[in-house]
Amino acid sequence: MHQRLFILTILFFLLMGTQPLVAQCDFEVAIGIDPMADGNVYCPGDTVKLSAGAFDSYQWYYSFSNTNTGGTAIDGATSELYLVDISYWGFAYFYVVATKNGCSEASPAVLIDSWAFLSPVIASDGQSEFCNGDSTEIYVPFGGYVNFQWYQDGEPIAGATESNFWVRESGTYVIFASPAVCPEIVLNSGVGPTFTFLGPAVPVITQQGTTLISSSGPAFQWLLNGQTIPGATAGTYTPVENGTYTVRVSDNSGCTVFSAPFLFTITGIGETSPLEDLKIYPTPAWASVWIDPGKLNVLEVRVFDLSGKLYLSETAPPTGVFSLNLYEMPSGWYWCALQTENGVIYRQIVKQ
Repeated sequence: MHQRLFILTILFFLLMGTQPLVAQCDFEVAIGIDPMADGNVYCPGDTVKLSAGAFDSYQWYYSFSNTNTGGTAIDGATSELYLVDISYWGFAYFYVVATKNGCSEASPAVLIDSWAFLSPVIASDGQSEFCNGDSTEIYVPFGGYVNFQWYQDGEPIAGATESNFWVRESGTYVIFASPAVCPEIVLNSGVGPTFTFLGPAVPVITQQGTTLISSSGPAFQWLLNGQTIPGATAGTYTPVENGTYTVRVSDNSGCTVFSAPFLFTITGIGETSPLEDLKIYPTPAWASVWIDPGKLNVLEVRVFDLSGKLYLSETAPPTGVFSLNLYEMPSGWYWCALQTENGVIYRQIVKQ
C-alpha cells in the first residue's frame, strides 16, 4: 500500500513539473514598493526599494513576463530588501521566493518600468545663409520639455532659456532640455543646424561734433529722411540740414545693411545740442538700463531687435532719469527708440 502511494506521488510531481507548488506554506509573501509611482513607471536614475517582510531567507528573481515562476535568480539578491536601479533595469518584473521554517513561497510579480524619451529636435525654415542684421527663428516643435538652454558653438547662450531662439550670428546651435515628467534628466539635440551670416556688420551711426560716422563698411551711401544724398558715399558725413539720417553699407558678399535712423539737429555756435546730454547706461546691460534724457523731452521709449521685432514700449516720465526692465529679453543687440517732440532718436544697446 505504501509503495503504491509513493509511486502515485512520484507520478503526480512528474505531471506537475519541477516548479514548486504555490501556496504550500501557511504564510503569504507580498512585495512593498518605495517610492510608489503611477503605473510603477520611474525616471532613469531613480532607485526603487523592494521589500519582502521578515522571513528566514530570500532569493529575488526577475522576468520579462508577469509570472512568479521560471524567472532568473539575481546574483547576490538574498536579503529582505532589493534596490532596483532604474537606469540599469529599465523594465522588468520582480518577485521573491521567501523561506520560513523550511517552507518556501513566491510573491506575486511586480512590474517596475521606466520612462523612455526621444531627444529634442530643432526646427527652422531651412535657410542657412543670411545677411548681417537678419534673423531666423529656431525652435523645439514638440511639447513635453522644460528647462531649455540653447548653445552656440558648444557654449551656453546667456538668457536663451525658452523653447525658441532668434539666431543673429553665425554658428552651430544645439538645444538642451529636460522631459517635463523627469526634469532632472537632461537631453540634447546632438548635432544642430549651422547658420552663416554674411556681409558687413549692421552699421551704428555716432556723432562726433557735427560729423556723422558709420561703424562699418566698406561701401557707403548716406540717406536723409529716406532719400539718397548724392555724393555722400564715404564712411563719414557732415549734415547741412536737420533731419533723420541713415547709412546703407555693402560689400562684395551681395548683402546690403541699413543702420537705424539717427536724428540730427544743427545747433548755433556756442550752443550745446540736447543730443549730447542724452545718456543710456550701462551697455552691455543685464537686467535694466537707465536713461538720462538731459535736456530732451522724451515722450515714449521703444526697444526692438535688429529685425524690427518690438520687445518693449513705455511712456517716459515727464522729467528725470528712468529705467527700462530688460530682464525677460533674450541677449543680443537692440535699438532703443526715444520719441521726442522733434522726432525719434535711435541708440543701440546690448543685452547680456
